[in-house]
Amino acid sequence: AAGDNVDEIREAVNETEGVVKAAQTAIGDARVFLNAKQGMARRFESDAIRSRAQQDLAKLQVQLHEAQTKLNPLRMVRQDFNQRQAVQQLVSEVVAMLTPVEIECDRAEEASAALLQAGEGASKEVVERAEAAVGKACVQLANVLRYLA
Repeated sequence: AAGDNVDEIREAVNETEGVVKAAQTAIGDARVFLNAKQGMARRFESDAIRSRAQQDLAKLQVQLHEAQTKLNPLRMVRQDFNQRQAVQQLVSEVVAMLTPVEIECDRAEEASAALLQAGEGASKEVVERAEAAVGKACVQLANVLRYLA
C-alpha cells in the first residue's frame, strides 16, 4: 500500500510539472503580448485614451505578476518530493539502526541494576557482564553517531 501511495504521489508530481510548464508558457506568452500592447498604447495620440490603455494594461501586468507568484512554489514540486523521500529514507535507516542500540541499552541497564543490587559483594561475573553490556551498547551507539555525522 505504501508503494502505491508513492506511485500516486509521483504521478501527481508529473502531472503538476506538466501543468506548471504549460502555465509558465502561457504567462510568458501573456507577458510578451502585454509588452507589445504597451508599446502600441504609447503611440496613441489621445492622452485620455493612452492613459486609460496604460492603466488597464498595468492592471493586467499586476494580475500576471500575481499568477507568476502563485506558480513559483509549484515549480519546485519535484525537488520537494525528492527531498522528502530522501528524508523518509534517512529516518527509516536511523530507526533501523537505533532499534538494536535500544535493546543493548536495556541490557546494559539491567546488568548495571544487577551490579548495583549486588553492591560490594558483586561477583566478578556480574561486574564483567555489566561492563560487557555497557561496552556493547556504547559501540552500537557510536556506530549510529558515526553514520549521522
